[in-house]
Formats: sequence, structure tokens, C-alpha cells
Amino acid sequence: MEAEAIRAALGQVRPQLQAFVEAETQQRLAAAQEQAIAAAQQGLAAAQQSAAAVQQQASAAVRQSLAAAQVQLASDVQNRLTQAQTNLVQAQNRLTQAQKNLANALAQKVSTNLPTAASGSQAWVDPIIGLRGQINFTRVLFLATQADYGGFEIGSHNCWNVTASLGVNFTRQVYGELGYRYFYADYSNNSGSLFNTAEYGVFVGIGIKL
Repeated sequence: MEAEAIRAALGQVRPQLQAFVEAETQQRLAAAQEQAIAAAQQGLAAAQQSAAAVQQQASAAVRQSLAAAQVQLASDVQNRLTQAQTNLVQAQNRLTQAQKNLANALAQKVSTNLPTAASGSQAWVDPIIGLRGQINFTRVLFLATQADYGGFEIGSHNCWNVTASLGVNFTRQVYGELGYRYFYADYSNNSGSLFNTAEYGVFVGIGIKL
């Protein structure tokens, strides 16, 4: 009887015990799952923090390397530019000196080969036509102008003369003039003679009327 009572009691307790065990097991499984999830989340956060730190360190290292490379590049470029400018200045100085030496050599060569003095004469006859006008202010004082043109390819190619003067009659036959004259002549021939010049300036003259 007692064994049957015990079996009957066990039969009644067993479902409760099994339910308790199952509930405890589920609670422990849920707690373990929560702990596992929390640990995984903490591990993920730590991994993310580590990755961010590594990325920051790598970015800082890259920036430092890039800045150092830029500084080095700028220094190299400046040094090369300075050296190129120095070479250019030296080349310009050498070129200037070479030009001076060449000019001195040419001047010396020319001065050695060219004659230091020359002489010669050339004569030709030009037909000339002209006009002279005179304004008498008084019997003593007058103003005179003269212009003429000649050459006509007969002697010279062309020549012309213009004068303006203020004159004084000393006597009926003798007079004096002070004026300005411009004279131009253009002459050349087959032998190589060349005379192309313009002469101008103040002149003083004494004349006699016949």
C-alpha cells in the first residue's frame, strides 16, 4: 500500500516537477541567450571601435605621409627652379660676354682692315633755274629770298637751294646780308662716286651790284 501511495504521489509530482524543470530550463536558456547577445553586441561594438581607431590612425598616417610628400615635393621643385634660374643667369652672362667679345673682335677687325683716312674729288656741272625776290623796307634795309632747282639728271640727280636773308645797302653797289640757307644735292655716277647730303645754317655775305 505504501509503495502504491508513493507511486501515486510521484505520479502527481512528476508533471509538476517536469513543468518546473522545463520552465527553469527555458529561463536559463533565455538568460544564456540574452547574455550571448549582449556579449556579441559588446564584442561588435568593441570591434567597431577598434576598426574606427585603426581607420583614424591609418588616415592620420596617410595625411602625415601626404603632407610630408607635399613638403618634400615643394622643396624639390623650389630647389630645381632656383638651380634653373641660376643656370639661366649664368648662360645669359656667358652670352653677353660672348657678344661683347664678338663685338670687340669685329670692331678690331674692321678698324684694322678699313683705312683711317681717305681723299678724293669729283666735279660735275648742273643746270640751275631759280628766282630771287627782294623787299626794300628803306633805301638801306631790305629782305631777300631766293630759291633754285637744278640737276635734271644731267649732272646730279637733283639739287635745290632756299635762302632767306636780311640785307643792308652800304652803297649803291655794295651790300651785306645775314640769313639762313638750306642746300640739298643728290649725285652719283657709274664709277661709284656718291654725294647725297643736306647742308643748312646761318650765313653772312657781302655782295657787289654791277
